[in-house]
Amino acid sequence: MKLLMKFRLLSILLFIAPFISFSQSYYDNTFDFGHYDHPEAMVTDNVGNIIVCGWSESDNFEDPRAFALKVDLDGQEVWRFVIEETSKLHSLCILESGEIAFAGSIGDNSFIRLVDAEMGNEIWSYADNESDGYWFGTVTELTGGVKKHLNAVKTTEGFYAPIVYVFDSGNGDILEQYLYHHDFYNPIEHSYKQAYNYMWFAAKEVLVATDYYGEFPVIWTFSASYIAGIDRYSPDAFCVVRIWNDSNLTIALLTWDFISGGVYGNSIDLYHENAEALGSGVLGFEKILVTGNIDDDLALWLIGNDLNLLDEITYPNTNSRTGIDVVGLPTNDLVIMGNESINDGSASDVFLMKRDANGGVVSTPELTTDSDIQVFPNPATNRIFIKNANNLDVEVDIMNSLGQIVKKISKTNQYLSIEDLQAGYYVAIVKSDGVITGQKKLIIQ
Repeated sequence: MKLLMKFRLLSILLFIAPFISFSQSYYDNTFDFGHYDHPEAMVTDNVGNIIVCGWSESDNFEDPRAFALKVDLDGQEVWRFVIEETSKLHSLCILESGEIAFAGSIGDNSFIRLVDAEMGNEIWSYADNESDGYWFGTVTELTGGVKKHLNAVKTTEGFYAPIVYVFDSGNGDILEQYLYHHDFYNPIEHSYKQAYNYMWFAAKEVLVATDYYGEFPVIWTFSASYIAGIDRYSPDAFCVVRIWNDSNLTIALLTWDFISGGVYGNSIDLYHENAEALGSGVLGFEKILVTGNIDDDLALWLIGNDLNLLDEITYPNTNSRTGIDVVGLPTNDLVIMGNESINDGSASDVFLMKRDANGGVVSTPELTTDSDIQVFPNPATNRIFIKNANNLDVEVDIMNSLGQIVKKISKTNQYLSIEDLQAGYYVAIVKSDGVITGQKKLIIQ
């Protein structure tokens, strides 16, 4: 009944407002949660809202309290929550349903919480019963079977064997627990959904693949000081952003084609003694984004599809800033999230800064909508019709709830098969001459 109501409400909204215009409101905002704020991870939904998680501490670096924050396209706070117990949040993901899962620790226990996207209200939560000093380092949803699986990887410091907890996404029931058969030395910090039934998780020098059924078919080892992120590099490949930070900063990119199995990489030496690169993301399939700092100034590196450096940008600020994570938006903009040190390092806040595709605030034009393009039926089952009343030169990209383009359409005014797409929530993104002119939510049943 609840799902049926969602479908009805969305159908009404889609009938009243078939297209939603993109806002080009750039922002640079800070948010305070405690004396020392430690933002850890960030995601964006399919319209450009931002969700952040992490934790704050008291003035003596004690009493951690987990927090989460959602801001809209204009950088305005939508909701926040703080867990008023000893806790930290390390990772988050957006489910196919649109709900948000947070992973971390509460006390000395592994902890996970699922909330609704609109208000941030808890739907269900789980914490281990026995204190063991572990936490959930990543969380990813796999949707390849009868039930949707929320996979959280249990991690800690020192030598240990990671455990994958498999939850039912809908109610939080534990379905399975898989013990990985090799020891890790460093905590799990990243995960990446390659397909609906396949994911990777990563520590400092290793990536491990696991599938919907708890098999571990691949382990990939390499050297690095740490991993800044794992992101989809092209429709058929992902990219691991590895960092060396010895006497100089080096960004090493390693791509894996999961169709052919081919591996390709490149290293970019930056020759900065006082620099860090901590987080990565992608902007479509055009740019790899890396953020950190250079001499206490916020830094952004733009890397092309050929894995070569396009630009290095710094953003001077009264207070020192470090970029922790960066994401590309459907509007062809980007958002950098990080930590801002205030009062000469005696406190810190969270900052979110939205910029255009080149790291600035002026090069992206205001996008307009075009009501002459219609997509129906909605909800759809096995085919859709794209009505192009004026025979405009347009393309339509179908994007899933993870922000991944799963289908490209160039033909209009005819029925087109969508039998290859799973049931769920999608966005049809309309482009004219390569520029996004509108988007429409699409439900496939």
